[in-house]
Amino acid sequence: MPASLRKPRLRQPSHIGKQRAYTIPPAFQLPRYDQEDPLARFRTSLHALALSLALVACKPQAEPAGAATPAANAAPAASAPATAPATPAQATTCPSADFSAFLKSFSADIAVQEKATADPLTMIQLDPDAQPEPAPVTRTVPLAKVEWPVIPNLEAARNGGREVTISEEADGRQVLVRTPDTGDQQVYHFAQRPCWMLVKVDDQSL
Repeated sequence: MPASLRKPRLRQPSHIGKQRAYTIPPAFQLPRYDQEDPLARFRTSLHALALSLALVACKPQAEPAGAATPAANAAPAASAPATAPATPAQATTCPSADFSAFLKSFSADIAVQEKATADPLTMIQLDPDAQPEPAPVTRTVPLAKVEWPVIPNLEAARNGGREVTISEEADGRQVLVRTPDTGDQQVYHFAQRPCWMLVKVDDQSL
């Protein structure tokens, strides 16, 4: 074909058909879904740590083996004051509030006399050598020096012919024991402090 009949070729611009590579600054780049966000991983670890601490705080702590010992020892200590007031009450518990029953037991048993005699005991005795006539002499005798029995067995005294007379006085009772038609006579004085107790022996014998 003659060169004059040929179609002229059009030259394409050099930039057509070529791809240029553009670099996006890091500040404008979006994270890809297939990449892991470091901040997300840090936040996840922080949440897991907070949850673990919360579980540890809620878990009941086991008490040490010796922790229960003070509480166990405190129970007897707490009960001690409750029983302490019972001591005075026991000390004032009398064998018998009825004087007749008390006197019968007192005169028949030296052990009862030792527990129910005042310390010291007031004892009155006539001095036959006093002038111009016999006069009573009063002395206080410690319980350790009292001669037992301090009073005769009243049941045996009645059976032996002696008279026993019980009468009231201002601060208690008095028991007169005498042998008729003789100068043999003793008076025993009892008071309630708070139990019945022998407080004075008045020997009026000549």
